[in-house]
Amino acid sequence: MDIMSKGTKGKLALPKTKVLLGIAIVAVLVISSSLYFILPILAPQEKTLVFMHSAASPREQGAVQDIIDSFMEQNPGVTVTQEPVAEDIVREKMDIAIAAGTVADILYIGGGDVVGMAKQGVLLPLDDVRAELTGQSDAFYKFSEYDGKTYGIPHNLVGNMFLYNIDHFEEAGIPLPPMSGWTWNEFTDAADKLTVDKDGDGMIDVHGWLNPTAKDWPSFSWGHALTVALGGSYYKLVGDEFVPNLDSPEFKKMLELTADLQQYSPPSAGVTGDEFHRLFAMGKVSMAPDSGRALMAIEENNPGLIGRIGTTSMPVPPGRPTNVVYGTVAWMDYLNVSTDSKNPELAKKFVLHFMTGDDYIRWVTLMPTLVFPSRDYVFDEPAWNEATSVKNWPGALEGYWLNLKNGFHPAFELGIGPNVNSMEMNYSGHVQDAMQEVILKGEPIDKVAKKYQKMVEEEIGNFPYE
Repeated sequence: MDIMSKGTKGKLALPKTKVLLGIAIVAVLVISSSLYFILPILAPQEKTLVFMHSAASPREQGAVQDIIDSFMEQNPGVTVTQEPVAEDIVREKMDIAIAAGTVADILYIGGGDVVGMAKQGVLLPLDDVRAELTGQSDAFYKFSEYDGKTYGIPHNLVGNMFLYNIDHFEEAGIPLPPMSGWTWNEFTDAADKLTVDKDGDGMIDVHGWLNPTAKDWPSFSWGHALTVALGGSYYKLVGDEFVPNLDSPEFKKMLELTADLQQYSPPSAGVTGDEFHRLFAMGKVSMAPDSGRALMAIEENNPGLIGRIGTTSMPVPPGRPTNVVYGTVAWMDYLNVSTDSKNPELAKKFVLHFMTGDDYIRWVTLMPTLVFPSRDYVFDEPAWNEATSVKNWPGALEGYWLNLKNGFHPAFELGIGPNVNSMEMNYSGHVQDAMQEVILKGEPIDKVAKKYQKMVEEEIGNFPYE
C-alpha cells in the first residue's frame, strides 16, 4: 500500500492514524511548554530573608543562628540567612546597598541612624509589630519615631556599669557596694584601702582603681557618664541645636574628680585600653568603670574570674541625690525592615519572633558589651537570671534600667539622638586629650576646659537635633 493515498478531489491524504498521532504530539508539546511556565507559578515558592547585623563574635552569631533556626522550624519553606558586618564598616556597606537597592530584609541599626534612614525611605513603618509587643516602655521608641510612625523596634540598651573584684573587697574587709547609693567617699575610701603593696617591696602590687586615662579609651564610658551624673553633658541642647559645653562647671568637676582618682590607679602613659583592662582581668586592679571592655578582657584572659566580679552603678558624685542610679547608656539598637524586602510581612514576623523568645535573652547576654534588654518583664525570666552569672548583675541592671524607663537619664536622651552618634566620637577624642592633659601632665583645669571648648567650637561646631 502506498504511503500516500488519494483523498477527495484527487488530493493526497495522510492516514487517519498518522493524523491523530501528529495531533497528539502537538498537544503534548503545547501542554508541556505551558506547564513549563505555569508550574513554577503554582508550586509553593521558597521565601528567603537576609538579616544584616554587626554581631562580630562566633558566640553572638551562634545565638543569632539559634533564633533563625527556631523561626525556620516554625515556618517551613522559609530560609533566613544572617549577614554579619564588622561594626566599623556597617555605615559604608549600608550606603552602597541603599544606592543599589539591595538593602537586606532585616537590619540591626543604632539609634542615631534610624530616623535618617526613615527619611531616606529605606525603612518600613513597624507600628503593627510594635502593637503586638508587650512590656516595652514607649520611651525606648523615641529615637525610632518619625512623622508619627515607628521605624524600629528597640532591641537593647548598651550601658556601662561599675565592676569590682569581690575577693579583693572581702580580703580587705570592705562591705560590698550596694546596687545604688554608694557614696563618693565610700568609693574613694575603698580605692585607697585596695591600693596595696602586698610584699613590702615599696611597689604597689594591686591598685584600687582603673582610671580611664589610657590613650585609646573612649571617654564616653566614664567622662561623659560622670559629667552627666554631675548634672551636665559634653553638649547642651539650645533650641534645635547641640552646642559644645566643655567649659561648664560639671565638665570641670569631672576632670577634677578623675584627676584625684589617679593616685589609686596604675600609670597609663602610652598604655592601650586593652592592656589597661587586662590588669583588671588578671586581678591587678580592684575596680573598673568600663564594664564592656573589662568583661571582654576577663573572658579572654581569666574566665575563671567571671563568677567573682560584682557589678553596681556609678558611685554617687559629691553633692548629688543618693536615690538616683547613676551611669550612662552609650547607645541603643533597633531592629528594622527595609523597603527593599521582597517579603516584608515575613520580615516583620521574624522581628516579632526575634523579640519574644528565650533565644533573645541568650543573644543579649552573649553580646560583648554590657547589654541589657528592652523588654519590661525580662528580669522575672529564669532564662535571663540563669544566663547572667556575674554576681549582683541582674539587680544592678534592673535598678539602672528602671531609672531610664521611668525618667530619661540625660545621657540617654542626649547621647543617642539623631546626628549625635557620629559627632560623639569627635567629642570623645577631644575629651580624652583633655583628660590626659589634666591627669597625666598636670595642666590647670580651667585652661584645659577653655582650650577644648574653643577647639570643638571651631572643628565641630553646633549640629542639629532633628
